[in-house]
Amino acid sequence: MLDRSTIPLCDPQDAETEDEFSRLLALAHDLNPVQLDLLRQMAEALAEEPREDINSASNIVDESFNEHFRNRLVLHHVVCYERFLKGSFEGAFLTASRACDRKAMLMPSGTNEGYDAIVDKVKFSLKTEGARDIREPKITISKLMEARVIQKSTGLTMEEFVQKLVSHVMTRLQLCDRILTLRAFKLSEHLMRYDLVEIPLEILQKIGNLTVAVHAVASLANLFDTRQSGAGVGGIAKGCRTERAHGEQPLRKGPHHRSHLLAVLAEAPA
Repeated sequence: MLDRSTIPLCDPQDAETEDEFSRLLALAHDLNPVQLDLLRQMAEALAEEPREDINSASNIVDESFNEHFRNRLVLHHVVCYERFLKGSFEGAFLTASRACDRKAMLMPSGTNEGYDAIVDKVKFSLKTEGARDIREPKITISKLMEARVIQKSTGLTMEEFVQKLVSHVMTRLQLCDRILTLRAFKLSEHLMRYDLVEIPLEILQKIGNLTVAVHAVASLANLFDTRQSGAGVGGIAKGCRTERAHGEQPLRKGPHHRSHLLAVLAEAPA
């Protein structure tokens, strides 16, 4: 049975909230026991104290954006063990942006290679990262190194290959205004940490200065180092080790790197 103790109310005296609560109870009367149990799990997850860290200097993540985005992450893991994938990220980003009274729209899949959403006339490229070997200090942008570019480079000299690759990447970068990536770290069997990070375009645009002498290009990995204020772009060298395993720091606290926007812990079903 649902009651007020299982529904996170912002203000019990607020008339609009009371109306929402009444409508929810009315709907609950028509649910079967399985559906009621699922609704209870969702309410319990939403009622938990948020575990998050927000960069107050961000002009993307404000209180309203965070509330809508975080709760969708939480609800996702009530019913799903898998991390938030790109489609889910795009939907949550759209909803959270609109909740901030921003004009936001998603681009139809496959129609624009350079960006995924437009918010207040700003073109956003939205990416996700959650490989098993993900490491906190390094961000991998695999999309910039597409297989078809490599396949069409047969017979080129290394210098020609680098020129073609750099041209491809720079063209892609010119199509968007801002790049966000949602990074998923599996801390334990049932606990995920998500970091929403903005990748500064001015950092990636340094790729345009690369030459054949930079062996990192041939490694097909573009990486952004979030540990330094003057973060760099390049390939990961063989034998490179990060300073921390990704499960050692549940939430980042204290001073933020300018690109870190939000960190949220989400618990998967037991």
